[in-house]
Order: sequence, then structure tokens, then C-alpha cells
Amino acid sequence: MKIPKVFFLGFLWIVSSCQYFNTERISSETFYEEEIESINWSEVDTYPMFGECEKYTEKEEQKSCFQNVVNSAIKQELSEENLVTSQEISDTVTIILQIDKKGNLVIEEVIADSLTLKKVPSLSRLFQESIGKISNPAPAYKRGIPVTTTIRLPFILNSENL
Repeated sequence: MKIPKVFFLGFLWIVSSCQYFNTERISSETFYEEEIESINWSEVDTYPMFGECEKYTEKEEQKSCFQNVVNSAIKQELSEENLVTSQEISDTVTIILQIDKKGNLVIEEVIADSLTLKKVPSLSRLFQESIGKISNPAPAYKRGIPVTTTIRLPFILNSENL
């Protein structure tokens, strides 16, 4: 009878020292750091949206809709100005737009060829005015939190839309 007791006690000793029963605890700080590292901060979950863009659920559709609304507003403003140029214009102007957490639109920079800016010196002002007439969009969201985002918006400028 002593042998089964020895085996039983030996078995208990082995089992109690086994690490299979120990669970590794992850501290909340470690979990937080791992979660932060896994987030792609250069992309948003949803793009800034105007009312007419809310029907789109895919990010690319949202982005395209946003660009179309802004481009339409700029084209409208340029057509109302009745600008006259003596030379043909054909350029892709890049507008750097910032949309803050509250949805306020601000043009940070207008990047255009120097000849285009010479032909239409009021171009930056016209872009500012057209953006000022647009109702503010809903901001971009990352993990359910509104965030400030910057968008590079290409705008094709040619003599036909002046």
C-alpha cells in the first residue's frame, strides 16, 4: 500500500509544479501598448463625409464622394467668376485640405505650376472662397473618435472650366 501512496504523492508533486496550470497574465499597460502598435495611424476608419456621401460604406467610395463634392463646389465658383485668360491653361492643381475634429475645412496649401499661378493670380483666393461656401462635413473617424485629417485633392484646371 505504500507504493501507491508514494506514486500518488509523487504525481501530486509533479502536477502542482507543472506550469500548465499557470496562466500568464498580461498587464493592462502591455495590452494597451500592443493595441496601439497594431493600429495603422496613417489611415482613418471613415473619411470626412458630406450629407450626400453618407450612403456610402466603403472608404474608397466615401473618399471619391468627398472629392466630387469639393471639386463641384470649386468648379461652380470658377464658373461664376468668369475669368478670362489670354493663354490656354491645362494643369492639375493639388489642394491640401485639412478637416479638423469638428469638420471645419481649411486649405493648407495650393500646389500649382508657377505659370498657372501667373496666368490666374487669384486662384488661391478663389479656392478659399469656394471652400468657404461648402457646408462643413462630418469629420473623419478613427476607432469611433473624430480626428483631424489632411487630404490631397487633385483638381484639373483648364481653360474650359474658367
